[in-house]
Formats: sequence, structure tokens, C-alpha cells
Amino acid sequence: MEEHKRTAEEYIILSLTGASTLLIAPFFIIRFLEQHWSLATLDLVAVLTMAAIFVRVWVSHETYRAGQLLAFLCGSLLFVTVYLGGIAQLFWSYPALAAMFFLLTPRLAALLSILILLSLLPIVTAEPDVKFAATYYVSIIGVLSFNYVFAYRTREHSQQLQLLTTSDSLTGAKNRRAFEEKLLDIVTLQQRHPSPVAMILFDVDNFKLLNDKHGHQLGDHILKQIADVIRQRIRTTDNLYRYGGEEFVVITENATSDAAAKLAEELRNAIQSSIELAKYSSTISLGVAQYHINESGFDWLARADRAMYQAKAAGRNLSRVA
Repeated sequence: MEEHKRTAEEYIILSLTGASTLLIAPFFIIRFLEQHWSLATLDLVAVLTMAAIFVRVWVSHETYRAGQLLAFLCGSLLFVTVYLGGIAQLFWSYPALAAMFFLLTPRLAALLSILILLSLLPIVTAEPDVKFAATYYVSIIGVLSFNYVFAYRTREHSQQLQLLTTSDSLTGAKNRRAFEEKLLDIVTLQQRHPSPVAMILFDVDNFKLLNDKHGHQLGDHILKQIADVIRQRIRTTDNLYRYGGEEFVVITENATSDAAAKLAEELRNAIQSSIELAKYSSTISLGVAQYHINESGFDWLARADRAMYQAKAAGRNLSRVA
């Protein structure tokens, strides 16, 4: 669980920057040997910047700003290349503009592509061959239209798949896989930018007895009700996970152990005072643990787990701080 798994966004940026660096480098060498200094300098800037973005994403795993920078770089290099080399360099617009749809949202990529094409209009229309200009714009707009539709559908399907693979179908809370990924993210982030973050681990008291007495259908109903009550009480920046069975976890960021302990008591009281849950005397026991620097995700979870079992040993329907 402690090994970072690269995201799809990381692979996209690493692939684009790595391939671009290898593909543009030969052009730098050729133009340098031919003494085309302006284009050679531009190619060198592109190669060095692409390589720098590659290294940064590889080391830091940060993709949001890197993606924006790479998109800006693609557009800027395209404009300068055409400005310096003339319409013979327009073929670079196809890969450059297509790359934006992998780096930005479809709408933003489409908007920037239109702005870049408009900025190239004086250069393209300055040529006497009107047929060439018309053919170029018709073809590039067709390609960009396809890219937009493809990127929009892909993004939509990706969001649906992400929801299915990271959500618990019964309670609507995030599932164990999402929880483990969150632990990885927090441990990685805390190593660079320490800030208070706490975990509240809880489970339903005597849940097995409720299941045995009333059946699994009622047990499922109770879990749904508990998840609903918890979601109404936590902040939008907090995250609720179903860790397994009747166990849940709340990750609350920018919160000290004192703040998390206060929240844990609020959650416990909310469950205890719920009219629907009071019918079955449903309560929860909670363990609170604030993250310690250089602590692994497993160790952090283990401390919260021990605190939760201390609450159970003390009589249930209690919260304890690790």
C-alpha cells in the first residue's frame, strides 16, 4: 500500500513529454547543423522544457500544473514555429492541438485551440494560395471536432468508471480501494507539505447481533442510514469510506486531534439521536488518530483501530483518541 501507483494523468504527461523530447531533439540537431539559429533555439527550448516537465512529474507526481504548463507550451511553440518557419510548419498544429485535449478539459482545450487558430489566421491568409488556407482550416477544424467529441466521451466514461470502482454500492460511501489510495496520497503529501490531518475509524456496535436477530436486509438498511447521517454531519472537504463490513472511516484534513475528537463526539451523538436508528438501538464506537510525520498509512490506521477497540472495551457508544 505504501508504493505509489502512477495515475492515468501521470502516464499521459510522461508519455507526451518523453515522446516529444525524443522526436524534437533530432530537429534541433539538423537545424543547428544547417545554421537555422532561430528554429534551433526554439527546438532546444522545447526539448529542455519537455524534459524538465517529465522529471518534475516523475519525481513529484503532480500533474495539474504540469498539464497546464505543457498545454501552454504546445500552443506557444506552435505559434512561434509557424511565425519563424512559415506555413511549412503548420503540420505541427495537428499533434500540438490534439495534445491539449489530453491535458485540459474538452471545453478549455477547444477554446485555446480556437484562439491559436485565430492567431495563425494572418500568417496563413498572407499566402496567395487561398485553396491551401481553406483546406488547412477545414481539415484542422474537422480534426479538432473529432478530438473534442472523443475527449468529452472519454472523460464522461472515465468519471463513471471512477465512481463505480471507488464507491461502495450499498452505502454510497467511498470504498476500501479509494481509502487506501487516499492514505497513499496523504502520506506522500505530508512528506512535502506537513499539515494536520486526522482519521476517525468507527464501527456499528453489536452489528452481528442485529443481523442475526433481524436479518441482513435490516442490517443493510442500518448501514445506509448511518452513512447518510455521517455525510450530513461532516464537511464537504471530509471523506467517508466504508472500510469493510460495518466499519467506516472519516478522513478529516486540516484538523488536529482535538478537532477530530470533537467531530467524533458529534458523529456519535448524531447516530445515537437519530430517530430511525434509535428503533434498533444502533450506536457506534470510534477511534481518533492524528497523522504523525513519517508514519506509514498502516501504522496510522492501526493506532485508530486500537483507539476504537479501547472505546468498545470501555462499554461501547464511546470515542477514544489514540
